[in-house]
Amino acid sequence: MTALSYLWPGYNPLTQTISELGATNAPTMELQALNFAILGVPTAIFAIGLGVYDRHFRSTSILVGLYGIGTLLVAGLPCDPGCSFKGTSLVQIAHSLDALFSFVVFAFAPLFFWRSSRTAPKWTKTPAWSLRVAILSILMLVSYLAITALALSSTAGLVQRIFLGLLFAWMIMIAYKMARLATIDSGHSFP
Repeated sequence: MTALSYLWPGYNPLTQTISELGATNAPTMELQALNFAILGVPTAIFAIGLGVYDRHFRSTSILVGLYGIGTLLVAGLPCDPGCSFKGTSLVQIAHSLDALFSFVVFAFAPLFFWRSSRTAPKWTKTPAWSLRVAILSILMLVSYLAITALALSSTAGLVQRIFLGLLFAWMIMIAYKMARLATIDSGHSFP
């Protein structure tokens, strides 16, 4: 996403959202659609793996999977120029609803993981960390939605990127922990 912003002179990642890279007037529209698809596929695969790994995490798996599917869908729903949630085109409305739903379920995934992992003995430190991520991600989502809906600030792009970056870091840590536990359970060492 950062590389794409360099392909569009005048694009500002601090003030403009990620979806604006895929807007109908953006010179990066096709690349951003591909980017959304590439992001959605591994997210959905991670969600499936999480559910298969441990049934306790099924609710989290569903939420993360819904985000992954939503990201895949938004690849085919380019927003109107400016990506205003108040847009009137059918595709813009679908884009906005998809993004809203996807962001909400993704923000709550760490909360569901926290609830589920508290009773899993191998995940001793993860529940507290997931709860902190859940609180921060929900606060960042509320901030992003308020900034966007009320046009409170010109930092919508920055807030959106922090929100998503936090959740992707959480997913990476969960994936690392799953890989580490699987390796230890098989009797091998893991870094």
